[in-house]
Amino acid sequence: MNRKLMISAIALSAALGSAAVAFAQAPGTAGPNLLQERIAAGLSGAEPPRQADPNAPAHNVSQAYADRLMKMPDFNGVWDFTQPKHTVHVAVFDPSQAIVPYQWSDELPAFGPNPGTYEPNIPYNPKWAAEYKKAVKDSAQGRAIDDSSSCKPNGMPRLMAGTVGGFDLVETPDVIVMSFGIGPEHRFIFMDGRPHPAAFNPDAGSALLHSGHSVGHFEGNTLVVDTVNMMPTFYDQTGARHSDQVHMVEHLTLVDANTIRNDMVIEDPVAFTKPWEVTRYYVRNKRAANAGPNHEVAYRDPRDRECNPMDMSKGYQAVVLPQELEAKAKAAAKKGTSSKKKVKS
Repeated sequence: MNRKLMISAIALSAALGSAAVAFAQAPGTAGPNLLQERIAAGLSGAEPPRQADPNAPAHNVSQAYADRLMKMPDFNGVWDFTQPKHTVHVAVFDPSQAIVPYQWSDELPAFGPNPGTYEPNIPYNPKWAAEYKKAVKDSAQGRAIDDSSSCKPNGMPRLMAGTVGGFDLVETPDVIVMSFGIGPEHRFIFMDGRPHPAAFNPDAGSALLHSGHSVGHFEGNTLVVDTVNMMPTFYDQTGARHSDQVHMVEHLTLVDANTIRNDMVIEDPVAFTKPWEVTRYYVRNKRAANAGPNHEVAYRDPRDRECNPMDMSKGYQAVVLPQELEAKAKAAAKKGTSSKKKVKS
């Protein structure tokens, strides 16, 4: 470090350290002086160690922590979205109820908007129902408003039902981390007993997050998760929206070693007339589980998730309608037939 910079850093550290001492010695304060320690460590100008100290104590897992871990059902792994047979294969929140005018494939989900697709069972109030109806109509005319196509985060609740790609799950007794195949996007479910923050209020410092704030606990083989403070966005590619007051409770049950059933109850006092109940299923990705030489779980690399944005400068994504493709194919076939007749004559 430059000598002048080092002297400045030491002087600043000393000044802030003195302020920290004064703060720590204020009436009514007690406990370790963490503020002073952090300032001293961050501004000391000391070089970090280049290798681990062989004499440093080993940090073994405590018996209490191990006991908590052993009581948890094993949700760890790579999970993919699935759904019962005879339902649509598009990225909609509730495929068991969705109406799809054009099903592009009987096996694979459709990536991107499927024009005119809608979900008739969303319990919208009249105002929100009218807005959703307009979004579906615009989509059918080639103007899809789902802004995830411009690489904006999908967010919650969509991450658990309205996307494609599945998720990785790593669980500990204190927090469960989900890393999604679309994004990169992540979700943290706190298992340490903390409460939710205050209801959304910018003046009180309570923020909305794309993934919201989730707290959870286990009831046998079921992970119960409560999520609030979700940033308003879409449920899926149909243009169905939710407000900033949305609240979701999930019961994720490990029904067998390779299947999770997620029973979701979604409330939205701004947009809904009653709770919306949706059940989705996730299956363990066997190919990923057997990918390594020792059959270790091959978690996705969250840094390797590229997004190629669509042009949303007009407020919608212009899509090519399936019927337009059909019309072009018919026109080409008709033109080919006419050309053959002319050759023969």
